[in-house]
Amino acid sequence: MKAPGSQIILAAIAFAFLVGCSRNSPIPTQIVASPSPSQEQAGFTREKATAQFKIALLRFQNNGSIDQARGGFMDALKIDPAYPEPHYNLGILAAREEKWDEAVAWLTEYRNLDQTSDLSVKAQLLIDKYAALAKEDSAPGGKIKRKYNEALQSIGAALKANDLKKAIAFADAAIAIDGTRWEAFALKSTVLAQTGDLQNASDSIDQALHRAPANQQTTLLAEQKEITNRIGLNKLLADGSNALASKDFAGACDDFNKAWQLSPNNEQIGIRVASAAMLAKDFDLARSSLERLKSSASKVVQDKVSRLSEDLTKVQEADSKLAASKRSLAASPAAKRYADMHNWLAFKCAAKKDYQQALQEYTKAIAAEPDDPGLYANRGHAYNKNGAYNEAIADFSEAIRLNMKNADIYFNRGLAYEKRGKWNDALADFKEASALNPKDADAFNAIAWVLAASPEASIRSGTEAVEAGKKACTLSKWKVSYHIDTLAVAFAEAGDFPQAIKYAQQAMQTKGLSDEDQKALQERLALYRQGQPYHESLSHL
Repeated sequence: MKAPGSQIILAAIAFAFLVGCSRNSPIPTQIVASPSPSQEQAGFTREKATAQFKIALLRFQNNGSIDQARGGFMDALKIDPAYPEPHYNLGILAAREEKWDEAVAWLTEYRNLDQTSDLSVKAQLLIDKYAALAKEDSAPGGKIKRKYNEALQSIGAALKANDLKKAIAFADAAIAIDGTRWEAFALKSTVLAQTGDLQNASDSIDQALHRAPANQQTTLLAEQKEITNRIGLNKLLADGSNALASKDFAGACDDFNKAWQLSPNNEQIGIRVASAAMLAKDFDLARSSLERLKSSASKVVQDKVSRLSEDLTKVQEADSKLAASKRSLAASPAAKRYADMHNWLAFKCAAKKDYQQALQEYTKAIAAEPDDPGLYANRGHAYNKNGAYNEAIADFSEAIRLNMKNADIYFNRGLAYEKRGKWNDALADFKEASALNPKDADAFNAIAWVLAASPEASIRSGTEAVEAGKKACTLSKWKVSYHIDTLAVAFAEAGDFPQAIKYAQQAMQTKGLSDEDQKALQERLALYRQGQPYHESLSHL
């Protein structure tokens, strides 16, 4: 038997350090001296208890099983009920399972056996902490609130460590704990924006706004605007590049110019505007853009501006000569007959839904009569039907430039803008169409749809959408299913979900709906029943 003064045990001071670390941290195994009983028999008992205590710790190190560790510590107490350290460790294990009352009881037992050591001081601090947690969890919703706040703290720690993936995971965990609060959605939006996932960032900030109190709305709206602007900028640049690839130079010019408005200090976008404007023959915009870029401090930009200015002068001179030649050709009666013939052939092809051939015929007609706005309008319709929305926009714009202004042209250009995700432009055209023809139910319906379902929060207005939707339904005498459906979408955006449900069900009862239409209506109805509005997504476009 070892002398009483030489007895060494594996004490539980390690567990005190564990509390200050992550709950997933392994249990340390520090060996410290422990006072031994004065009697020899008692010393022998303590040695046996200590051996059992060591085994429990080693097993926990190897497999992390709380149940096995608890069983080992209980076995040590069966051998020596007055052995303090197992009481302490049982309290820590109970705390790891968030059994606060049980943890307090075990630690109190430890304090009764050991009131003088440093570990005893730590035990009292833990007793106070766990008692407070027990009180917090016992309050209505207390445990959920505590866990949610712990998840928020984890998000902050992950952000501090620049671990964005882990921050998103913690945000999702917080949302799973309590999806009615706004903070995790807002933090998730911030993290997603840092990763470049702007669409999901926008969705998250929308969710935060739906849940946040009034005193947080201003801050969240500012973040939403920033994300929306970034989405808009990226989309405009992508659309502009696509328009260039499809030789829709006017569309590219428009996209790049709007992108430059969103990011006015980006000189590379300015270069794109000037280049696209030259191709679109918008020489005034090209020259004004180059003038604006001349103040650049970049030598590279200055050199590029100089070259583009020289090119612009040459292009303008060549275009003037070509325009004079075309005007001379178009003035002849033969050219007019030629244009009429191909316009008629194009109309016949479009009636048979052969839009590709119709486009070829319209193009021949325009070559003969380049100043006839009706030909551009007709070809714009064919482009829309063929899914070539950039080209359709260019033709409708040319028809308008040639002083052909009617509701149909603005409405159809608005549809093309909408298909390209240019919601502000679409809304402007739909409003112009409704002004030119105040009895056009489809124009008011299109206004309502954009105001209610646009993926861009800055455009949406539930109140205005409801007003336009009611006007459309009144003009169509409440007989058109998609007008009633739009009104339901508008009421949902306005937050009046009972009305949204009512009109969605009414739309589903109209005759002639396709299976696809029924499915879309049912999906939107399910959203309204969950208290959620319907919005188009960018990926839908």
